Amino acid sequence: MIIPTSLARRCLGIAIALSLTTTARADDVATRFERIVAEGLPTTFAIHHRAVDGDEGTSSLMTIDERLPVELAFPDGTTGSMYAGTLDGHDIVATRHDGHVELDDERHLTRRVTDMTPTPHATRNRRAQALAQDGSPRTVNVHFLLHENLRERFTADDIHHDYVAWWLKDMTKTILPFMRIVVHYHMSDMPEAEGSPSHMMPGGIMRLDLRNANALQVVADAAEVMFARVDGTADAHLNKLVMLVGGELKGNIDGMAYQRGAAAIASVDGSYRVVAHELGHLFGAEHDDGAVLYRGGWWCESNMYPVVFQLRSKCYAYTRENQRRIRNYAIAGPESVFAGATPIED
Repeated sequence: MIIPTSLARRCLGIAIALSLTTTARADDVATRFERIVAEGLPTTFAIHHRAVDGDEGTSSLMTIDERLPVELAFPDGTTGSMYAGTLDGHDIVATRHDGHVELDDERHLTRRVTDMTPTPHATRNRRAQALAQDGSPRTVNVHFLLHENLRERFTADDIHHDYVAWWLKDMTKTILPFMRIVVHYHMSDMPEAEGSPSHMMPGGIMRLDLRNANALQVVADAAEVMFARVDGTADAHLNKLVMLVGGELKGNIDGMAYQRGAAAIASVDGSYRVVAHELGHLFGAEHDDGAVLYRGGWWCESNMYPVVFQLRSKCYAYTRENQRRIRNYAIAGPESVFAGATPIED
């Protein structure tokens, strides 16, 4: 007997819903998620999820393929991890943090998992993934400072999902799969762990006057203080400091960075790719190798393309040439990220 597609889908929805209602709730979603993925990947879940801003939610099948070599450190001392997979056929990146699992997809939508259970037919290799297959990988450290003028509009979680999560997925899966990335978020109104790099910053960095013509140099000075202990080492160039701000910078620009340097400033009121753009400068990517590409039936701007045109979409990716530049920079790097770096305004 042939079952109509519509009926099959309805049955699948009922099966997912029933499986979710029987899921044990002895611990939170994030704890269950970590326990299940630790048994081996890939694995498939029946999940219920909703928009972070609170719609009624829906049921779906989610497959988690791999853990990304990323570690997250938030201002309140909590940590997070990231995974790549699919949700109803769409590529996603999943972030586990503070009792929650949140999903970001290529449509730039963030959804929160409210319940889950592994499907009985999930295919697993029963082997927990290791972040490094051949010893400990080299580590990229990116510190984001959230300027005081962002306090009432954004949390560190907001910044992560809107501007950083997709960049991390692209960097770890496409450009630097042989490296680990650790991201640190710092906010002025949150306590930092004693001994954290934020304790070594020059006073007032979170209240930086964005009209100051020397604002980028102030952030660079803070970076030099933060990274003094690694200056001169082989991987000193893998430490980056980005000040995230609201509004335009002096000169009506959205960002500035030292090309192949350690410090940048990015306004989150610019394009969603502004953070990736300024980080691209820090890792050696260039405007000249940015491009307008044709993908998915429409034109899109790569991360380093210097002109924003509202009718074009965003590729959320670097061109192959800029991928090569970033990879070469990460492997070799300059002798110093503080001497000779050229300031770029966008």
